[in-house]
Amino acid sequence: TGLALIFAESDAAARPFVEAVTAAGGRIGGVLGLADIEERLSQQSTTRAILVDFASPPIPRVDQMVSEVERFADRVDAAVVFAFPIDALDQVVGASRSARATLLCDPDPAEKLAAASLAWADSDLRLSDSAADIDTIRLKRLADEVHRIAKALNGLSSIGEDTPISPRTGLSGSMNDMLPVFSAQPSDLIGFGAPDADEVRNVLRLRRLRDRFFDSELFADPAWDILLDLLAARIEGDQVAVSSLCIAAAVPPTTALRWIKTMTDIGLLERHADPMDGRRIFIRLTEKAADAMSRYFTAARRLGGMMV
Repeated sequence: TGLALIFAESDAAARPFVEAVTAAGGRIGGVLGLADIEERLSQQSTTRAILVDFASPPIPRVDQMVSEVERFADRVDAAVVFAFPIDALDQVVGASRSARATLLCDPDPAEKLAAASLAWADSDLRLSDSAADIDTIRLKRLADEVHRIAKALNGLSSIGEDTPISPRTGLSGSMNDMLPVFSAQPSDLIGFGAPDADEVRNVLRLRRLRDRFFDSELFADPAWDILLDLLAARIEGDQVAVSSLCIAAAVPPTTALRWIKTMTDIGLLERHADPMDGRRIFIRLTEKAADAMSRYFTAARRLGGMMV
């Protein structure tokens, strides 16, 4: 058992959260409006989960509300779920700093119910050892995502003319095995030149061309689309907002946000604030990831392969 606080502007928005908590055997500590967040949290001593559904924009003080909820959640060790429209994506992501927060962009009721259920499972894991099976399932899901990224990049540090493109040994599935490994550019690739922005953008165009002939979900690979878009932006000297990167990922925004977080956690991407507006967040490649992408293009060009 436990207590959940739900903040939403309508019964319809709150209903999936209420159903998830009730199904998990929890208790609803209150279903309140967004304007009640600050006052209610100031009176609350503890809670298991905080579930927030933001109304359609413009949303006054959305960044303050996100910060208030996360500060309280970190203090009492509670799970957090934020559901929000796509127009508020940059605001919410820019304000969110807590690793315990789950971000849902334009979710349907089923996605909200699933996220609330997982948030409740997180609370169970912190309170009881009886949820070991749930823990295993959640870690496996995360490991699967990270493993896909590792496989996509595992040949970048050692590829050469005579090097077969095959998975790096040692990817056993544990998180320690999935940290990206980078090395200097092989000497036999020096002189072939780094890619230009047009070359990278053309790869992205070819990837989107497949969607005209096949179901786009068949070839969905948001990690690679994200890396390509950020590489092109880096070459062009452009900044990339989170909302723009979600579009480039060619998957639903919530899925893109999950990949961006995962790739940031393993050192491929980094966040930095807009110097003109600290509430806005830009995403860029880390230096090592940018170097690895450049070396990949160099190696692929030498091998004469079509990069898609």
